[in-house]
Amino acid sequence: METNLNLILDAWIPVQRRNGQIETIAPFEVTDRIDSNPVVKLCAPRPDFNAALIQFLIGLFQTAMAPENEKEWRGRFSAPPRPEELKKQLEPFAHAFNLLGEGPRFMQDMGLSANDQIPINSILMDSNEAFFSKPEKTGQICTACATMALLAIQQNAAAVGRGHRVSLRGSGPVTTIAEDVDAPLWQNVWINLLNKHQLRLSKTSNGLTDPFLWMDPEKYEHLRKREGVTPADVSPLHCFWSQPIRLQLEAPNGDAQAQCHICSASKVLMATIRRKSYGMQYEAALWQHPLSPAKADDAGNFTPFRMKPDMILYSSWPNLLIENERSRPAKCVATVANERGGAGQNIRIFGYDVKDGQAKVRCWYESIEPLYSIPEDDVPRIRVAIFSLVEKSNQLNYILLSGVERAMFGTFDAERNRWTFPKSHSSDKWRKGIGTSITKAFRDSTKEIFFSLVSDIVTGKEIELKQWFDSTRKVALEEFDRRVGSGGFEFERLQQHASARKSLIKELYSRKNQEPTHV
Repeated sequence: METNLNLILDAWIPVQRRNGQIETIAPFEVTDRIDSNPVVKLCAPRPDFNAALIQFLIGLFQTAMAPENEKEWRGRFSAPPRPEELKKQLEPFAHAFNLLGEGPRFMQDMGLSANDQIPINSILMDSNEAFFSKPEKTGQICTACATMALLAIQQNAAAVGRGHRVSLRGSGPVTTIAEDVDAPLWQNVWINLLNKHQLRLSKTSNGLTDPFLWMDPEKYEHLRKREGVTPADVSPLHCFWSQPIRLQLEAPNGDAQAQCHICSASKVLMATIRRKSYGMQYEAALWQHPLSPAKADDAGNFTPFRMKPDMILYSSWPNLLIENERSRPAKCVATVANERGGAGQNIRIFGYDVKDGQAKVRCWYESIEPLYSIPEDDVPRIRVAIFSLVEKSNQLNYILLSGVERAMFGTFDAERNRWTFPKSHSSDKWRKGIGTSITKAFRDSTKEIFFSLVSDIVTGKEIELKQWFDSTRKVALEEFDRRVGSGGFEFERLQQHASARKSLIKELYSRKNQEPTHV
């Protein structure tokens, strides 16, 4: 029955096959018909649900089938196990993956009471903002969609007030995975798995219960009441099964079917959950989640990047691939790039942009960018060259933003040879607002030539940047004219527009941005 969904044995994951057919499968069926009509992608009703599902599958197979070494990893990548073999490997874990029922429930806290009952739409990350769905229209959710929402909120939990914990990776973490968009889903799951040595997984680790704290209520309660749960307290595999949120799904009342407000299918629906504060509090600086890149704070501690609008632009891309003193890529991405050749792979980047200190989802960002294999002995040269290119791009983008800001708000003081702005104008607020759309347009228009240069850098070609400078300067001028010349300004500002454009050209074509540079 739908009301007794087992997330390993039952079909609940929406997918698409190569011929376009949409169907629902159990996890072990991911390799079904892989030679003739393979499953090629997840097909959930929301993009954040697809992101939650790919992390679920990676975590599931990483937990149940972590390869002993790279030889075993390569064997299963090139010769995928049949569904019956996968089922045999996963069945010992099935008792920990019951969504409902009397016993322990998947990623849920069974110590909650009827007094903790709230509407089920509260399980959605965007429940307060209606980003994907209108709150008043998500009062009934089927078990499959509830599972995807449960995964998403536990993976990305954001603070909503005192006692409400953030995810193991902090609030609004960036997730990156390696992906070949033309490959079967199995390969895009398996490519991101680490072997036991890479994961630092002990051969004696009790994988059947240790990662799943909901299966050990006594240990769960002990750790929940502590501050700062670390990898030393539980299996490193727990990073895939963390429980920062205390919640419990309430089973449907009866077997009557109706339309799910998320997937629109006619199913048995749930309308309420139980939720309470003071879930698991994780020490994010001590966890290294295999799917998240991290940055160093002033104390030298690495914590996962938070999703911001610029994280999906090429200006942030080097930090997601190349390790340096201030950032390191996700372990899965680094392994694919540096140890598995990276051939045919890309980096998929995704996550919620969450407002600081709140559970307010401002946006869902997702992008797919190139992944390059970088020889270890060539990393220093490539790192310097690529980061230098990004720095120069940042300078040109800053010049563009300054030009548009002057045209829109500034006044040129000829006597003092400087630009002035009204006291009410906040440059920082403007750049974080309208300025972000200008930056994105600039990055999108110069992205192709940027990655063309990166490809040449990685393959060892000498790079002459004159063409790149010419192209980016042209884009900057075009973007300035598009923004400033789109109308809506007073006639009196035309002189300021002309002055701002003149200043922009002068800065873009200054000597430091005119001479060819080699990297």
